[in-house]
Amino acid sequence: MNQYYGVTVLLTHDGVNFPNNDAGDLAARAMIARNHHADLYVSLHINDTTDKNVEGAYVYVTSRTELPKYKEGMTILGNKILNNLNKLGIHNNGVINDQLCQDHEPKYQYYDGSQADYYADIRHAMRGDTLDDLGDDFRDGSGIPTVLIEHCYMNNDHDVQFLDSEEDLKKLAKADGEAIIDYLQLRPKGQVVESITLDKEKVNLLPKETAKVTATVGPNTVKNKAIKWTSNNEKVATVDQEGKITAVSVGKANITATSVDNPNVKKVVNVNIEDERVKFTKEKDYILVGDSKILDVTISPSWIENKTITWESNNEEIIVVSQEGKITAKKEGTVTIKITWKEQNLSDEIEVTAVKLDENTKMKIENYKLENNHISGIGPKVTLKEFLSHVVVSNNLEVVIEMPNQNQEYVGTNTKVTIKEKKYGFILKEYVCFVYGDINGDGKISSLDYTLIKNHIMEVKEITDSNMKLVADVNGDNKISSLDYTLIKNDIMDIKKLPIR
Repeated sequence: MNQYYGVTVLLTHDGVNFPNNDAGDLAARAMIARNHHADLYVSLHINDTTDKNVEGAYVYVTSRTELPKYKEGMTILGNKILNNLNKLGIHNNGVINDQLCQDHEPKYQYYDGSQADYYADIRHAMRGDTLDDLGDDFRDGSGIPTVLIEHCYMNNDHDVQFLDSEEDLKKLAKADGEAIIDYLQLRPKGQVVESITLDKEKVNLLPKETAKVTATVGPNTVKNKAIKWTSNNEKVATVDQEGKITAVSVGKANITATSVDNPNVKKVVNVNIEDERVKFTKEKDYILVGDSKILDVTISPSWIENKTITWESNNEEIIVVSQEGKITAKKEGTVTIKITWKEQNLSDEIEVTAVKLDENTKMKIENYKLENNHISGIGPKVTLKEFLSHVVVSNNLEVVIEMPNQNQEYVGTNTKVTIKEKKYGFILKEYVCFVYGDINGDGKISSLDYTLIKNHIMEVKEITDSNMKLVADVNGDNKISSLDYTLIKNDIMDIKKLPIR
């Protein structure tokens, strides 16, 4: 059987070594099949009786009809086995699929209260139980299809001839095996596609371009080498049945090569389609006179190595630009900055306005700490009105506040503070607020924050937001630990308030 593709044969015992060291623990044997999610459980037997006139083979299978693979399927397999044994000269006594337990104790019943199959091998394989556990509902397919084969009678004068030698026993095994091979439609290794190799596993294309991918199946001895090609996103890329990929539009797609002979064997080509472009990320930009900054540009396709572009300003008396894209504003005014990707003959332009603020412009945040665009030193339960009283700006500027949660009462962790110039509406400064101990960002220190830290430490749910991690470290030792949630707990219980950091 091991010579057939996809087949693994496991023995529940070898005649000497038994599960749990107990030859009578049939449940433990069945659980080996269950635990390996077997497709078939075969229980092999030689019959015995005091009546020497009884002869022939029986196959016992489950009575359950929840799924075709149970009673229906095993009856078909049982008949195949019996037919093969009959060809050896063993009398065919038929498939028995209605043998039930007569005892009405729960351990002899199935999940629905009906009587279980009489033979323990079948019963335990279906239920997936131990002797003391009734097991599960097997309508989900978890029951293992089982055949219990009684090959012949060892004390019958006719049947004993089939047990005389190892060669005779091998004939019985062959009869069983060939029936199983036929029932499961198994094929020898070397006749089934086991692998696919692609000459390309990643393809980069521009729209409307094409690429040919060649698939080779293995082993080379298989007759059916046909491949079915499919795309998971035909709006981005299509593929014909020769493996020719056509780029439709910008995006990503997976092209799958699947064996027609064995659809479980497949290989994926990752397709990335980009257009040729060089473009500013903004249509307009602003800069203060005297300031410098880098203008952001996107260049595609990404796989082209030479992405050198040239920069130029149409008025360097107002704004100059370096060949690294750094602009410097010298005086008020508006200019056009142009970039050119000569290799691809592409270019783009952006309008940049240099703004000079009034000499009386004020922009100051008082009584709080400013560091790396973070505002800290804010205590819990600080209202928006109170917070804004410490943000001093002149009339030509405006302050925009964005809270983490809609309609929240207090300024909390991850509250965003943006200061804009009113006339042109461009951003001068952006800050994020930190309130140490306020992990959920509601501006309060409560049991919610305590729970977040505790779950993080116990690995129930990790705190992933970088700002939330920083404010969870309330004692400032650069880690989140039980010390931090103890400090928060003490704050909540009014034992000791957290210091404002």
